Amino acid sequence: LQAFYEKLNKDRPEEIYLVRSTHVEQHADMNAVVIKQIEKQIQLGIKVNVITPTLDSLRERIPTDSARLIERRIIDRSVFETSSQIIIYNNIVAHTTYRNPTVTTVIEHKDIAETLMAMFNIIWKKTLAETQEHIKKYTS
Repeated sequence: LQAFYEKLNKDRPEEIYLVRSTHVEQHADMNAVVIKQIEKQIQLGIKVNVITPTLDSLRERIPTDSARLIERRIIDRSVFETSSQIIIYNNIVAHTTYRNPTVTTVIEHKDIAETLMAMFNIIWKKTLAETQEHIKKYTS
């Protein structure tokens, strides 16, 4: 995972697309790596579009989204349990599982990235209303 983050930071895309894992927070060492990467992305000015299931941590995270260059969609965890994380940018897809052992698979292929982006975009477009309802719950 760290090697992939180093590549991402070197590539410095303007924007990345992320499907968040529900398992990262269960592993303190991996969560620390992710938090460090978020700080680096802010420093580099990388915007993050994230699709996330409902999580308790969102109550703390949502108020800081703008400062952290994050735009998100939120889907009820009962229908969107995400055991692994997916990051897409340019023609690159990185798929990470945080269960033991942590494994990241990086695929650099235009067709694969385009297919996953098409899926990401459909979810993104179809979940705006649900996201707005979840944000009301988390911020009230």
